[in-house]
This record gives sequence, C-alpha cells and structure tokens, in this order.
Amino acid sequence: SHATKGLQSQSFRVNQAINWCLENPEVAAEPQSSSSVNESNLQNLMSMGFSEAHARNSLLLNGNHLERATNWCLTNPEIVQSEAKSTQKPKQKPAGTSNSHQQVENQGEVDEDWRAGEEPQDEKEKKRVALTAEELEELKKEAQLRAKIAEKQRKDKMRRAEIQRVKREEALEKKAQAAAEMREEKRKMREAELEAKGPEEIFKTILSAYGAAQARDTITLMVKMMDLILKNPSQQKYRKVKLGAKKIQKEIVRVAGGVAILRCAGFRDTEGGLLVLPSTSSLDTLKKIRNVIHSLVSKKTATCIPKLIQKAREQDSKKQKPSIERVYFATIELKKLFSNVVAAADEEGKVAKDFLSLSMDSLVYRYRFKSVPASIEILKEMGYKQIRGYWRVEAPDVELFVAAVKDLNVEIAKFRGVTPIFKATSKIVRANPIEGSRTMVSVLLGCLDRIISEPENVKYHKLKLSVLFRKTGILDGSRVLIGRLGFKIEDLTETAHLKLTKSGEVDLNLLQLRRDDLSYCWTAIAARKSQT
Repeated sequence: SHATKGLQSQSFRVNQAINWCLENPEVAAEPQSSSSVNESNLQNLMSMGFSEAHARNSLLLNGNHLERATNWCLTNPEIVQSEAKSTQKPKQKPAGTSNSHQQVENQGEVDEDWRAGEEPQDEKEKKRVALTAEELEELKKEAQLRAKIAEKQRKDKMRRAEIQRVKREEALEKKAQAAAEMREEKRKMREAELEAKGPEEIFKTILSAYGAAQARDTITLMVKMMDLILKNPSQQKYRKVKLGAKKIQKEIVRVAGGVAILRCAGFRDTEGGLLVLPSTSSLDTLKKIRNVIHSLVSKKTATCIPKLIQKAREQDSKKQKPSIERVYFATIELKKLFSNVVAAADEEGKVAKDFLSLSMDSLVYRYRFKSVPASIEILKEMGYKQIRGYWRVEAPDVELFVAAVKDLNVEIAKFRGVTPIFKATSKIVRANPIEGSRTMVSVLLGCLDRIISEPENVKYHKLKLSVLFRKTGILDGSRVLIGRLGFKIEDLTETAHLKLTKSGEVDLNLLQLRRDDLSYCWTAIAARKSQT
C-alpha cells in the first residue's frame, strides 16, 4: 500500500513517512486505493477545495471518517511543490531495507522513478497551491456548523426517546389504576354478597378461608372499635374507619367478609376511603352484632390458657404451691413446645411426629410441668394424651396452637417485672452504684454460662463470695440475688454452692431459664435507670 511505501522509504519514521506520502500521492488509477476510500466522502472533501490526493490521504489516515478527515486537512495543509523541493532532504536508500525493496520489486509495485528518488511527472501536475487563511476559516466554520447540526439532531433524538418513555410510564400507570379499580369493584361486589348472608355466615367464611388465628385477630379488632363507639356514642371520631390504614388493611379490608360485617353493623361507604357509622344508626344493632361476633370468636378460637394461668397465679398469691417462678417458667416451656408444633406444620397443616410428643422423663416435664398442675391441664385441653411414657397429640389443630402461642405471649408479658429475680435485681440497682451492679450481674451471668457449658465440672458449682466481692464490692441485696439464682450460701466459709435436684443432678433447664431471666431483667432495669 501507499503507507507501507512511505514507511519503508523513511526508515519507518512516522512523521517523515507522512510528509513523503503527501509529497508523493498515490496514483488515482490504482484499484487498491480507490476501493479503500469512501467515494462520497472523497467528493465532499474535494468540494471544500482540497486536492484529490490530499483528500484521499486524509480519509485513509482517518478511517474514512469525514469529520476527522476534514479537521486533519485543516490542521495539515497540503505542501506546495516549490516548498517541498526546498525543504526536502536528499533521499537515500535506507539501510537494512534491501530485502523489502527486493520484495516490492518482485511484486511490481514500485517503478524505476521512485528508486531514483524522482517524483512522477503526472503527479507533479496534480499538485495544488495551499489554501489561504480565509478559506481555512470558512472551512472551520462549515465544520462547526455541521457539528452543531449533529448535536441538535442528537438532542432531538434523546428528546423523542424521553417523550416515548413518559408515554409508556403513563400507559402502565393507567393500566395499574384500572386493575386496582377492577379489584376494588370485585371486592365491593363480594362484600355485598357476604353482607346479605349475615354475620354468622360471614364469620364461618372467614374461619374456613383464613383460619382461626386470622379470624380471631379480625373479630378482636372489630370488637374493640365497636366498644369505643358504645362507650363514647357522641364522639364522631370513633364512628369513622379509615380503610387505608395499615392495620385496618391487614385485619379487615384484605379479609373477605371483614368490611361486610361492619356494614351489617350499620357502617356506610363515604368519599375518601372511609366507612362511617351515621349518627342516625341504631346502637342496638351495633351492640347486637358486636355480641354475636364476640361470642363466635370466643367459642371457636379461645383457649383455656388465660383462665388456667390466672388460676395458678391466684394460688401463688395465697402462698399456695406452685410459686410464681414455677408458673412463669412452665408458661415459657409451654410456649416453646407449642411454637415447635406451629413451626413444623406444613401448608396442609401436617406436623412431623418428632414435634408432637414430650417425654415424661425429660427435665421439662418432671420439674416444669409436673410441679404446676395448670400446665398439665393445658396439655390435656390442647389434645395431648399419655401414651407409653410420652405426652402426645395425634392430630393437632395448628390454628388452635397459633392462638395458644399468642395467649402464652400475653401471659409471659404479665410475669415480667414480678419474678423473684427481677425484684432482687431491682433492689441491687436501687441500693448500689450502677457500675458495681453491672459488674455483679456480669460475673453471675458468666458463672451460670460456665455451669451450663460444663455441668460435670464440679469446681464451677462453687462461688467464692470473697473473690466476688473483691471485684464488685459488698452490694446490698447481692446475697438475695445469688440465692434466687439457685445457690445456697454458707456464711462460715463465705461460699455459695449450687443446689442440685433430689437425684443429685444439675437442672440445666432451670439454670438456663434463670440465666435468661437475669439477662432480661438487667437489660430492662438498666435501660429504665439510664432514662431517669
């Protein structure tokens, strides 16, 4: 090619090779050069005033890119023939290029004139005079104008794309709005059909479709709303139900039949997504509906847990067995047992057999449930039966177990703040500096953790009070807390020994429960102390 000839002739020095190519343009009749140049771009450059050779070389150097070729022609004006002769150094055959020249000669691509260093006569005639400054300025302006036009076209294209994007988003929004309106229309039609059936049939529909737990939550919320209206009949704010509220959406609107029950009670739709009980509506109807749904939910989803736990608490208040701590820990273990059943249930309500039984030889049964008769009654009410040394439930009602777990959570919350460990911890915090109390609790938690991790290691069963008090100082109430955690204090030796069961074993379950209770108590009491 022409570029190869220029590099070979100038010992592969790029700048000199470019000058050589400009001074020795490629012959236009060669098929290789004409086929490698875009003729349309060539004509455009020639129309700007550039010579054919100069335009052709520019396109070859810039990959047929019109704009870059134009800029190159402007920044690299064509050399005048007279100037080229005065500035051109005598050409010498480059060293080490004999083989290359021989290959070119064999191919017939270099003639004798070039080897002699003389420019062909027909190429000399094609040379033109360099452009003037005014012409160059005019060409620059034309190039800038074309660049502005191209930029404008690009911006117009982006603007059209943005308009199309906005139109697509608007179409999708309208489609989503239409779908939401259709769902709302279907919901209203469904609620109207259910409303005609009455509250009892609606409740049965909710119970069968969503289960006892959801039915209980829905009806409980409705009963609370109706009770507020009955207690404050003149307060208009209690007569309005905002359907868009998060809790109302979850418990009433999304439950098929929830809004229908409210309509049965006299509520009516208004603008703004509100259900309003008109002041002219009879409260007797509201009260009747309230009593009906409350009795239904109590009959279908209520458990015996609140009543039996309350019975056990009353026995403790009368200084009868079991103690408040035993009832509290039995409640926690019942929650763990029932939660395992709920967690193991599949979509069809079936539970693996491993989660349906409780060994009568386990520490939980012997020391947590057996000492609290109310817990045994709860097991029986939930369907457990004694079968070959196990308490087992054959076909558990998963929804009933879910309701039982919720009831147990409520009862556990009632015990918080009244357990012996909570009272002893509170006394220490009130009577002593907070730092000393924190150190005491931290040391006791560490002792319990070591015993739980290595129950066979007897050295962990002893707690030297002299060593403990050197770390924390003598704190008022510390001996009481140590005793509440299951240690027996010997005043003569200043040592606290861990109490064992009648069979001489460590009750790890009890230690873990007390350890968790101490951790919770300290967190709650310290947070309360920091606020004050």
